[in-house]
Amino acid sequence: MTSLDSLSRQDLAQLNYVLDRWGQSGDPNLTSAVALFVWSVADPGVYNSHGMSGDDYYVGRAPAGARGTILGNLAVMRQEASVNAVTDPSLSVALSMADQYAGTLTVQANPTSLQGTATLTGGVFTGGGSSRTLGAGQYAVTGTPQDGTASYRIEASMSVAAAGYGAAVDLYTTPDSQRTIAAVAGTSTGLSAQAQTPMIDLDFQPEATTQVSSRFVVEGDAFADELAVTVTKGTWIKIGGSPVPITATGTMYGPFDEQPAEADAPPTGAPVAGTETVTLTGAGSYISPGTITAPESGFYTWVWAIDKNAQGETAKYLTDSFTDRFGRVAETSVVPFQPEAVSKADQHLAVPGETLTDTITVTSSNGAWLKRDGAFIPVVFEGTAYQVPGTLPPGRGAAVPSGAVPLGAVTITADGRASTPRPKSSPRLAGS
Repeated sequence: MTSLDSLSRQDLAQLNYVLDRWGQSGDPNLTSAVALFVWSVADPGVYNSHGMSGDDYYVGRAPAGARGTILGNLAVMRQEASVNAVTDPSLSVALSMADQYAGTLTVQANPTSLQGTATLTGGVFTGGGSSRTLGAGQYAVTGTPQDGTASYRIEASMSVAAAGYGAAVDLYTTPDSQRTIAAVAGTSTGLSAQAQTPMIDLDFQPEATTQVSSRFVVEGDAFADELAVTVTKGTWIKIGGSPVPITATGTMYGPFDEQPAEADAPPTGAPVAGTETVTLTGAGSYISPGTITAPESGFYTWVWAIDKNAQGETAKYLTDSFTDRFGRVAETSVVPFQPEAVSKADQHLAVPGETLTDTITVTSSNGAWLKRDGAFIPVVFEGTAYQVPGTLPPGRGAAVPSGAVPLGAVTITADGRASTPRPKSSPRLAGS
């Protein structure tokens, strides 16, 4: 009952609290203290009407050796009741999110000493576990959405056994009209509370690192790049059971005459050999289509990008765009250059014993003469002088005429410049 004689709601709350915790004890020193507490609250006028404290007056009826223990128990009951005996016990929980995954569970309880079991759905407490015994306070939680889900929510429920709390007592009357009060009995004295977040939309961040399939590519062959795709935030979202498709665009920059320096972005005006796209449907390995062929000598380097704004309806599932770095060695292929030389004899007529010299003009027949560390790559040319029998000049041909006698050989190291100096030593024309 919630009303008894002239007792206030706070009086009823204190009686309910003390009777629930100590009223059924088998310790006579505790039950004696309970009796003194109930009498002092229920009828304080009579309790203190003996010219002294009711505590001192009535404890005198107990054995002398037990009086100190009884009064000590009574003091504890009064102190705890003053803190915990509330007229309207309550429990509430609330969830707030700092981002898509990190949140806070706030528990408010009256009295603050209430404790109970809180259980999360779609999340865990810091340190692990979805269920924990808690009191009033704030507790960090982390969302645990299922892999691939596009949205989720965290739910929290909490229950507290609140027997002995509240402004109510049970009243019993004997046939001779003697009244007895007790703490409220039954299961209706428990408290419970629930909370949930709004639906939380998720996104994910795919990224790619690549490795060219071949470091060296022959002119006319296709370039190929191998992509290793990872997810650095979240999980790859699925809609209707299928992963959302994401388009990655690879731009092949080149040709360059040497390995370009690695940078966040290509230099302004960098030549472009072509672009390709790959449709990504999850973390894993992919290979470029191979539609770009090597047009000429040079260094060619890939840059892969995922442009969020170019993804159409799936853009909302991406955290942000992604762009690979420019000029990574692992993402660079080389088309070798083909050096060639055209020679011109410095003497049209020569006599036996005279030194013969020749000047060669060197070029790359398929594009730029490549460089390493800023310097042209040196190429060694070997020239052999032949004496051809007969009185007429030999005709041009791909092979050395039969009977031609080698007079000597020299080597020249060319560094990409148009022509080379004469060799320091040259063969001499033999006598006829």
